[in-house]
Amino acid sequence: MGDMGDMSDGKRREATLLTPPGRGGVAVILIADPTGKWLQSHFRSRGRKDPSPDRMRSGWITRGSESIDEVLVREWEDGAAEIQCHGGTAVADRILDLTKEDGFIRVSPEEGIHRRSGGDPIRKEALSLLIEAETDAGARMLAAQAGGALSTRLEEILDLDRWPALEAIDLLLRTASYGIALTAPVELWIMGPPNAGKSTLFNTLIGWDRTIVHEGPGTTRDHVRERTAIGGIPVTLVDTPGLREGETAAESIAIERTEAGWDEARRAIFCIDGSRPPEDAERIRRLDPERQLLALTKSDLPSQVSDLHGQEAIPISALTGHGIDRLREAIRQRLVPDGVPAPRGPVVFTERQRALLQSARGAISAGKLDLARLEVRQCQSAGDNGDLDD
Repeated sequence: MGDMGDMSDGKRREATLLTPPGRGGVAVILIADPTGKWLQSHFRSRGRKDPSPDRMRSGWITRGSESIDEVLVREWEDGAAEIQCHGGTAVADRILDLTKEDGFIRVSPEEGIHRRSGGDPIRKEALSLLIEAETDAGARMLAAQAGGALSTRLEEILDLDRWPALEAIDLLLRTASYGIALTAPVELWIMGPPNAGKSTLFNTLIGWDRTIVHEGPGTTRDHVRERTAIGGIPVTLVDTPGLREGETAAESIAIERTEAGWDEARRAIFCIDGSRPPEDAERIRRLDPERQLLALTKSDLPSQVSDLHGQEAIPISALTGHGIDRLREAIRQRLVPDGVPAPRGPVVFTERQRALLQSARGAISAGKLDLARLEVRQCQSAGDNGDLDD
């Protein structure tokens, strides 16, 4: 059917809720309004009334004199628009009800994606991932890419000479850790000896008592997973059994899995009870500070730890909250080592995009600009969750 504003009768008005109902702090609504009159009637902008196309504006969705919600709005020349409002169901439903009153037809996210992407695979993929966005940061980042931020930048790179193209690709690659962390959450294992406060920390980080906490060793007998967000980045926390000899066959298997996962886990927190001398010196020495954090738990009690074998530890107390914010920030830095890109800018958000741009960078470094442009074009066509269009 073409673009969202290109309807069969030229007049059909449609509204689509892209984000999952009730999930996260941001809801994204797409509207198709060939008349262009709906926003004129219901959007009160903070800034100028005639913005450049594709630019985000802040303001309010209104119904008469009533303000329904403070929003961000991006308009396109074809009469389509993206509205970012507060999450939950109440606000989004009120805006959608307002469109229905004005004759809009509610369409599925899939249909809205097909029409809005305009044949651009990157925008289509961003819209598809937006449906499942788990955090506000993810929704905003993907909405910007769905609006063409990454596609536009890649098109610009194709016209650059060798060294400007290399610089532009380097800048894009520095956004990849952030974009991929938002769309493909990693597992963060919480590990350590028995009774080191692992389950207490797990419950603290997810914000509720998901696992049983007890003074005796062996309370956690299998891996417990829970999705949460740390610094706006979605992550799957994994609470693990204490590293020791298992008392039962099932417990031994779970501990063996933890041991095997120690070297394989991309990110991990190793907990040590700070109120008693550490028992696992060799494992502490082997910590990789780039991907494994050392947490000195129970910092509300007198410390009995004097030698950490050159490793830096973060003292924490789940009881008092001491050090938890510092630990969260350390986790975020390891999840997103290159920092947070500029709002609404281009962001690399899949592993395939990153791999293709890395190949393009290598080709430019080798003086093979034509090959680099081919890799960039492949990146442009990498849609449908990473599958290359034939």
